[in-house]
Amino acid sequence: MFSEVTAKFKSIKLGTSPRKGPVNTGLPSAMFYKTTELNIGKERIIAAVKSPSNIGYYLFLLFTVIYFMNLPYRIASLAPLHIGMILNALLLLAILFSVASRPSGPENGLLRSSTSLLLLLFVFYMILTIPMSKWPGTVMKKGLLEFLKVGSFYFFTIFFIDTQQKLERFMFVYLLCIWMICFEPFFAYLGTGYLGYVDYSMGGTPFYRLTGLTNKIGGNPNGLAMLSVQAGLIAYFYLHYYKTKAARILLFASFPFLFAVLILTGSRSGFLTAVVAVVLCIFKGKHKIIGFLLAIAAILFIWTQMGDMNKVRYESLIEKNVAGRASAENRIEHIKKAFNLFLNRPVFGYGIGTFAEVNFNYTGEALVSHSLYTGVLVEVGILGFLLFFIYLKSVFKNLALIRQKSIKRGEENAYFFQFSHLISVLLITQLVFALWAGNSTYYVWYLNGGLSVVGLRILSRTVPNDKTGRAGKEVPTYDRDIGSQN
Repeated sequence: MFSEVTAKFKSIKLGTSPRKGPVNTGLPSAMFYKTTELNIGKERIIAAVKSPSNIGYYLFLLFTVIYFMNLPYRIASLAPLHIGMILNALLLLAILFSVASRPSGPENGLLRSSTSLLLLLFVFYMILTIPMSKWPGTVMKKGLLEFLKVGSFYFFTIFFIDTQQKLERFMFVYLLCIWMICFEPFFAYLGTGYLGYVDYSMGGTPFYRLTGLTNKIGGNPNGLAMLSVQAGLIAYFYLHYYKTKAARILLFASFPFLFAVLILTGSRSGFLTAVVAVVLCIFKGKHKIIGFLLAIAAILFIWTQMGDMNKVRYESLIEKNVAGRASAENRIEHIKKAFNLFLNRPVFGYGIGTFAEVNFNYTGEALVSHSLYTGVLVEVGILGFLLFFIYLKSVFKNLALIRQKSIKRGEENAYFFQFSHLISVLLITQLVFALWAGNSTYYVWYLNGGLSVVGLRILSRTVPNDKTGRAGKEVPTYDRDIGSQN
């Protein structure tokens, strides 16, 4: 920008004005140009700070850190302030004010995208069916409130991330948060020998498993295992984009620690999800045979380093007469019971966030959902189930469009091509993991949905300038899948 301004000044005679004639600047030529550049740079910085979208973006980053790191749990003085809830409300109000004050602005275009409309339809469905729910109080006090926390990630993402630079920064902050959640209990274990969770499903023998240090994201062994898989996937795909030695060393160094975290959790569902993730990465890579051989070698090495209890736990997935098999069968039985609960109210369900209450009242077990699929059926019925998965289908469509646009431009190795593969694999592995855990009020579905819209929007309004994937000059476009004219 500075070079452009300097070129404009050089195009006219220094010290003259086209309207008023000669002007004495009182400054030497070099100093005049330097002062002009500094002033313009200062104004640009001030404008960036004052810009509502930039302020919202940095508040969104702060909200992300608070949410994932569960800072009120770690810092007792923050707990009474409800800082996360306040930030969430402020950001949502900023979006609503922006939409209301500019009816024809690009913000409304974002809400008119097919993905946004499907998500809003799912939200309205949950609200409209409150009178038909079995326990409307639980829906309003628990279900909708929890959905508001995680669903807001979608809207914050599409409204506050509007450039590739902001997208890269957000993904970096997101990866750092996941790394912290995974590595914190691991290094605490190395220092104290404390794993944090005791499981008695292995024939009555205590089986110690690694778990997160907070009761939120990664607050149980299975959740921590899934986070380690997510962090490994993000690191793997960014190895294809970041070429600096420091970045590559940092990303490579994270893999052995993440594998160690996965094994220490003793999570069978996490282990199966990791296998699916490795297969997907090999399938999407160029050197499939080499990747397959390396994966086999890594699995054999990890197996030789496992303890006997870990081996028996994973063997219980295929062997019936081993310790721990009963817990796997109990989970399957729990899923069957959940499906029977769905058949009692198949159309509208019992209401969002009511699964544990439904389970306790009908089966005597106050357990949360052990499968996304039966959990969604029980809570929002078959209609809500269809709306939720049609929304996810729209997200995958966005990611496919990103890949198509990247290939058409000849940018198979560029940022957005790798980005689309990353989000696709993250969602697929999460859907596999959701066979045994999860529900519709989990941030992954909405954060990744918003990222798919953001990636398509940024890519659609820029022209390529090289093979690095850096955004080029913006051009006006309209795409019904992103719903905005730029």
